[in-house]
Amino acid sequence: MIRDIERAGSLGIAGIVTGALTTQGRVDVARTRALVEAASGLPVTFHRAIDSAANLPAALEEAIDSGASRVLTSGGAPTALEGADVIAALVDQAGSRISIVAGGGIREHNVRDVIARTGVREIHARLVGEAQMRGLVDQVKRNS
Repeated sequence: MIRDIERAGSLGIAGIVTGALTTQGRVDVARTRALVEAASGLPVTFHRAIDSAANLPAALEEAIDSGASRVLTSGGAPTALEGADVIAALVDQAGSRISIVAGGGIREHNVRDVIARTGVREIHARLVGEAQMRGLVDQVKRNS
């Protein structure tokens, strides 16, 4: 993985998405830190593996300790809307130390609700069409 990250970085990618948990359901800080270091300053997002962690608030602290710049989460629920309360708590916990990205089942019909209920400034969504994307960007700007 380190070799792949280094190679991808030399090709001009914008960032890395990864996630490693231990068998005890904790963020594997040492391995994740090694991947962050291999990214050589590129932003690293810890992906939804965090939703399988035994303790999400503790896992968030471990992701921060690993050097990740973002965490992608549905709040441990099947969808971000279902996990909105947990995501909101993670946003509060994270403060300015790391960005929380809501993801999981976000679509045009619920994106505004997810943003409003969680306070996230970034989302991972499946949206179709240019008009929908412009509307989403406008919504995020209004909430900033």
